[in-house]
Amino acid sequence: MISAPVGMAGLGSPFSTPRAQRFASGLDVVSPSLSTPLFRPRTPLGPSLLNSSPVAVKADPRDTPVYIARKPKATPPTSMNDLPVELIQDIHLLAGNPHFPTVNQHVHDCLTGPSPTYVAGYMLHLYRDCHTRDILPNALRHRLVDIAVAEEMRRLWDNRRGYVPSHQSYLDTSPRSRSPSRTPTVSVPSTPEKQPKPKRPALSVHRLPRRIFRNRPGPKEPAVAPIIKFLFERYAPEVNGGSGYALQRAVLNGNYDLVEYLLRRGADPTQRDRLAITLAIRAKDLKMIKLLVEPLHGAGTFKEEGDSPSTSRGKKRKVIDRVKIDSKLVREAMSAADPSEDIIQYFVHEKGAMPPLNEIMALGRE
Repeated sequence: MISAPVGMAGLGSPFSTPRAQRFASGLDVVSPSLSTPLFRPRTPLGPSLLNSSPVAVKADPRDTPVYIARKPKATPPTSMNDLPVELIQDIHLLAGNPHFPTVNQHVHDCLTGPSPTYVAGYMLHLYRDCHTRDILPNALRHRLVDIAVAEEMRRLWDNRRGYVPSHQSYLDTSPRSRSPSRTPTVSVPSTPEKQPKPKRPALSVHRLPRRIFRNRPGPKEPAVAPIIKFLFERYAPEVNGGSGYALQRAVLNGNYDLVEYLLRRGADPTQRDRLAITLAIRAKDLKMIKLLVEPLHGAGTFKEEGDSPSTSRGKKRKVIDRVKIDSKLVREAMSAADPSEDIIQYFVHEKGAMPPLNEIMALGRE
């Protein structure tokens, strides 16, 4: 129990407010009941008090305030559902766990449809230990990385490595320079300030990510995905990387436009023992085979270096095929479960390939 405050005479006053210790437990101070008399008879002074001898005076329990401990209200614990979007994104960025959005519905909603800047920062943080030529290909394995995110990754990376692109106008195109009384003047470009050398190299793409070639385009989607054109126009990656996976996957999906686009970029159908031709044979797609074998219009390889399809005399030069058809491909076409006569005729008659002897003898026995 906490004693009540006392006055000069050492006695408790009923008008005073007890100074209770304030705890976080929620103790409430309750004043004495109204039945407590204001004036009580005091003990008369005896001989012991007159002689200044110490006397033990007992405190009246009715003068002591009563404290009743009340149970504090239960405060609901803070959960992930109470955190703001910014804090959840910071936790996700520091965790670096791609499965973090599956914690609950609130976290999933906060991390669904984020801004390109946040996605770019997360990808740079996730692949911070990779080589500069592998950061963007690894990031493109995620479905939410598109052209906007790739551009933002490049901008953030340039800022971090200390590279600032300079844009200066060298031609004075102001209205006063085009007035009749003045001759057009060309402003002399000022000497740009020497920028510090970037700390790290720029982002590059050495290999194409396989994810962007796996799915077939939908009915309303372009045959050549915009992200593919963006990578070739901005970074010029190796088209035959991964043993020619891009071209082989395009052949497997039957995407003629993408196959033609990759061939114009230098794709080689002879990779992995002419796997692209084999896939087209198994699909019985003569159109795809001709697209892979015969050179494209205006992009062929001629017999002699420096020759053109037509000479000054009007004679045409023979164009070399991209793939040479031999007996092995003819055997592949003839050994199919349901061989295509058109493909066999194309190989034998148009390309002059000799079928294997055992196949000819087998046809003779039949």
